[in-house]
Amino acid sequence: MQETVGQKLKRLREAAGLSQDEMATRIGISRESITNYERGKTVMPVPVLLESAKTLGIPLGVFQEESVSDLTLIQVELHAVMNRANELMRALTQAQRSGPATTTTTDETPKSVIFADVLPLTPLRRQFVAAR
Repeated sequence: MQETVGQKLKRLREAAGLSQDEMATRIGISRESITNYERGKTVMPVPVLLESAKTLGIPLGVFQEESVSDLTLIQVELHAVMNRANELMRALTQAQRSGPATTTTTDETPKSVIFADVLPLTPLRRQFVAAR
């Protein structure tokens, strides 16, 4: 089954764990525009396609394919994870430069960042977690 560009955008955005608001903010358009693109009410201009592909970490050609493959969805999820890990590393580095700050639990043991903090709960991850 051939997907429309809007359907592909929605699947890819969801795989990245982004809401319509977050996606719109990242590519510099309104949430209403994202909604209209995903529903097929308006055609996505090339600059929006370019920014969407860049934000999702995919080649522009993905929007020209018949449908989005599972491999592409996994690549989008991985891109989102790497972006989140980079954000956490920047925050940690900035906190370390600001001076010693220790976050502890109630039993005074240091907290650590766990993988679940980095990986958004995306549709494919939900399937994986449910299968375990």
